[in-house]
Amino acid sequence: ANMDFAMSAKAADYHQRLTEFMVDEVLPAEKAYDEYRAAAGQGDFTVPPIVEELKTSARRRGLWNLFLPAESGLTNLEYAPLAEISGWSTEIAPEAINCAAPDTGNMEVLHMFGTPEQKKQWLEPLLAGEIRSAFSMTEPAVASSDARNIETLITRDGDDYVINGRKWWTSGANDPRCKVLIVMGRTNPDAAKHQQQSMILVPVDTPGVNILRSTSVFGWQDQHGHAEIVYDNVRVPAANLLAEEGMGFAIAQARLGPGRIHHCMRAIGVAERALALMADRARTRIAFGRPLAEQGMDIVYLPGNHDAALRPYAGLSVRGVRIALEAEHACIDGRRLRVSHGDEFDPEHIGRSWLTWLGEHAHRALCWAHVGVNRARRRLRMDYLPLSIIAKTRIGLAMQYISGFEQRVALHAADAGFDGQVCGHIHYGHIRRFGDFTYMNDGDWVEHCTALIEHHDGRFELLPWRRSAEGNEPSRRSPRRPAVIGQQA
Repeated sequence: ANMDFAMSAKAADYHQRLTEFMVDEVLPAEKAYDEYRAAAGQGDFTVPPIVEELKTSARRRGLWNLFLPAESGLTNLEYAPLAEISGWSTEIAPEAINCAAPDTGNMEVLHMFGTPEQKKQWLEPLLAGEIRSAFSMTEPAVASSDARNIETLITRDGDDYVINGRKWWTSGANDPRCKVLIVMGRTNPDAAKHQQQSMILVPVDTPGVNILRSTSVFGWQDQHGHAEIVYDNVRVPAANLLAEEGMGFAIAQARLGPGRIHHCMRAIGVAERALALMADRARTRIAFGRPLAEQGMDIVYLPGNHDAALRPYAGLSVRGVRIALEAEHACIDGRRLRVSHGDEFDPEHIGRSWLTWLGEHAHRALCWAHVGVNRARRRLRMDYLPLSIIAKTRIGLAMQYISGFEQRVALHAADAGFDGQVCGHIHYGHIRRFGDFTYMNDGDWVEHCTALIEHHDGRFELLPWRRSAEGNEPSRRSPRRPAVIGQQA
């Protein structure tokens, strides 16, 4: 049977109305939202006033509590594409339609497991958007994604429960509108592993609830905060327990089911907007006289003597990478460069496979020596030393061979009508001019650690990298190597 992805008539109606709300009101409100938060600073967790204005408008439009089937009449399947739309403005839209985490999950818990008194006190004001809530499960000392690891204790004491423990990433607790916490902890450590945990309602203003800070994400602070909280002999009535002792694990699973859908669909919405912004940027950003969208990237793999087994596959493309024996590069300034590995210009390799084998093994031995020498130099806090470049520049015959190779390459490419040649093969990074012709060898990224780059003004530069004596941080300063690394007239 085929899967039918079409939305129901009801979902399609909500989809259209929510899209109009996003375009007409939510997206234009982002500027005011951002300005308020920037002025207030990261230590402020008050909601920008524009959000409350949007909440009023959303209720008037009938876009309210869409996540809860008992309120909206929508199934989770029907709500999913609506959550996706709200992800286009993830900081504003979900709360504007009262579908923001962690309130959605907490309202679902109260709807499924709350007593009539608990619903009256906490669920009704949450559904009305009058207060916010937080979910307090994750702990710094244990892997809290597995609820069986939770260490916070919820101990029965007469008609009360006493809570002791430390939590963090308690999303929403820093918001001044947050009035209640759903806390997960152990009520019976001796029970079966899945029956040790319980959940309990804790008003934020209960003595012993110490909100220490809000943890940031890569320096960014959520408007509602992700609080670290210490529960120090926090005493609440036994009537605050959700369902029964030992049901915390089951409640957590029930809460996670719809929550996964909500979060994943919102994340898709975020990704869609990011992609739309990038596409718009590519269409409107003009660089080098053309929109970026008209300047595609062609990735070409050029096999050489070390991977000659791939040469018969020239002309094929593998996952967007084209295999070729040579390629042409159009420079920013209009010059045409031939690009190839370069071994086709090496008479020592043509028809002499035994010499290729011998050269490869000799080079491999030199590389092993290179690794050992530089490991010792690093321990002695000495700079990186490329052995083969030093050897080549100290041997006259090697320099004659390199010079002859460069001239053969230049002559062949110039005769073919090119303005320059880029190659490798001889592992000798160098930029050299032959009249109006430019020869460029990019060295390699294994031993000599060089890369050939083109600047926006058309200049080419051989960029050396080195491991510093102080560590392994890259540096643009040249290591101790011949002065020929770089441009030459």
